Amino acid sequence: PYGYFLCMEEIPKILQLFSQYKKRYLANTEYFQMLSGTLLALHKAQPREFDTEPATQRHIREITTYIDTYYHQNITIEEISAQFFLSRKYMRNLFVRQIGLSPKQYLQKVRMEKAEDLLKETEYDIGAIAIATGHSDVFAFSKAFKKYYGISPSRYRQQYRK
Repeated sequence: PYGYFLCMEEIPKILQLFSQYKKRYLANTEYFQMLSGTLLALHKAQPREFDTEPATQRHIREITTYIDTYYHQNITIEEISAQFFLSRKYMRNLFVRQIGLSPKQYLQKVRMEKAEDLLKETEYDIGAIAIATGHSDVFAFSKAFKKYYGISPSRYRQQYRK
């Protein structure tokens, strides 16, 4: 009933008028409903770019980006799932189906790959690399690295340099 509205510049003016007259005509519910209905119709009539990415892929992309960005912090899977308003179980199932790893395994993979890069490309102390990759201490890091690569971080660095 309100037609197709293409003038984006007009919407702020209408919203300003709505705010101005809302207080004055709040008691007049018919006017308020008509004005609200008009604004809603204008909003719905605006051309939109549709999100063609399925929600599951968007969740995976957003969560992996988050992990790739904050791997160096002491983040937990519970914190990540809360950050994205997902249950831990749903997020785990989503990860396993989409990328074949649990979120914890993905976080560990990112941390180990970053540690590997730091061992290859820098002279940083192993303890500094442990902290830089989100591990609580050098012992936990060394144990995790050896479990992941089958070799200790110091031995890995020695072998890479040869």
